[in-house]
Amino acid sequence: MKICGIDPGQKGGIAFIDTSAHRLYGLRTFEMPGFNVSLRGKKTGKKILDASEVAKIIRLEAPEVVVIEHVHAMPKQGVTSMFNFGKDFGTLIGVSHALGYKPVLYSAKVWKGGLGLNSSKELSLETARSLFPSNLDDFKRKKDDGRAEAALLAYYHWKSISSVSSQKQK
Repeated sequence: MKICGIDPGQKGGIAFIDTSAHRLYGLRTFEMPGFNVSLRGKKTGKKILDASEVAKIIRLEAPEVVVIEHVHAMPKQGVTSMFNFGKDFGTLIGVSHALGYKPVLYSAKVWKGGLGLNSSKELSLETARSLFPSNLDDFKRKKDDGRAEAALLAYYHWKSISSVSSQKQK
């Protein structure tokens, strides 16, 4: 089974894990695609999610399931940044549906708690490095935390469905 994990946001990521033969087989990660915004001919330094590129990546990898972190407004966040964050989240859900997927949503509290993680991005990077040692280059920089969290989200989903199916067999 191939699982797509998506960590929304401009610094988020997309990851695909392959769980062939009921074991973790392979991982591919991508930075969240986007393009720079210009206003009146000047670059703003802001990025907009590139929905067509997200669709192309998902279509190319052809997962059986798409898992997206269920995000919500955060205290002390600016109104504009939260609006853009929510817009990106909605776009990711829309892209998933347009490709024929009904995305599975997990809140950070649920999936991170299930893996013994907290809000530390460094802990997410360390955990991804230990779970996916053949992909160390994907998690070597501090800004690779979006890729790491996308991979861990997909991994959490796999562990969740594996434990449910093993309980049903008992």
